[in-house]
Amino acid sequence: RGEIAAIAESVRAAAGGSDAPARRVDALRSVLFGPDGFRAVADLSDPDHLYLDGVLARREGYCLGLSVLLLCLGERLDWPLHGVAAPDHFLVRHDDGAVRINLETLQGGRPLPDAHYRRLVEEGTAEGIYLRNLSPREVLACLLNNRAVLAMARRDDAAAGSFDAALALRPAFPEALRNRGALLGRDGRHAEAIAALEEALRLHPADPRAWHNLALARRGAEDPRGCWEALREAARRDRDPGNPQIRASLAELETDLRENHFPLWQELAAARNRERLEGRTLAPGLAAT
Repeated sequence: RGEIAAIAESVRAAAGGSDAPARRVDALRSVLFGPDGFRAVADLSDPDHLYLDGVLARREGYCLGLSVLLLCLGERLDWPLHGVAAPDHFLVRHDDGAVRINLETLQGGRPLPDAHYRRLVEEGTAEGIYLRNLSPREVLACLLNNRAVLAMARRDDAAAGSFDAALALRPAFPEALRNRGALLGRDGRHAEAIAALEEALRLHPADPRAWHNLALARRGAEDPRGCWEALREAARRDRDPGNPQIRASLAELETDLRENHFPLWQELAAARNRERLEGRTLAPGLAAT
């Protein structure tokens, strides 16, 4: 708390007592992201880049960790700073009801318009999922989701409880549903995984990682056709057309289909060839021989 108070006083002094949103945002940027300030990092695997004590100690963090620091300063300064979720991203917004300014922590707090983030929210996403001011409970849900992902990577049993806590605070949370679905699938609970992932995709149908996780869960549930359909969607929606994880899953599925479900493989390969003849190439895989 002492370090937060000291940083807050530096920000207050930099703002010169002004209540103008632009002046406040400039003060936050100059103090937090100046030459001796905090640095944005892309490493999501280190808990010190998420939790406030680690961010303060190392003076670096990823988007959520740096945003939590900003939100703590906003509370200390009594400034209207709000957490805002975008697909697999988090930012902070100064919103006094008249003027709203987004601060992009991965770019030194650079103000970016809502239109910049709307490009990430594709058509079909449920209303109100992204780009609105979050409540403190919903911000906590984001922290719990990220904590669960860290625990999941360590194969720590605490991951499931953190996902459940996150979803209790923010039920319409596509990333937490996707990640919980991946955990359930890894644990062999395929029906539950499929339900969680289908709900994630109902909220945010453009998420290729959720489609890929759904494909894996359907394969575990011995639904090769459903697995193929989900992998096709994953490949179609992924911004990286050569995504190695999706390509590997497609290759594994094709081998399985040839060896264990040959009639289905023939059917899907024929459909794939028709697409090629018609000039439609939605996804790699299932080349006919």
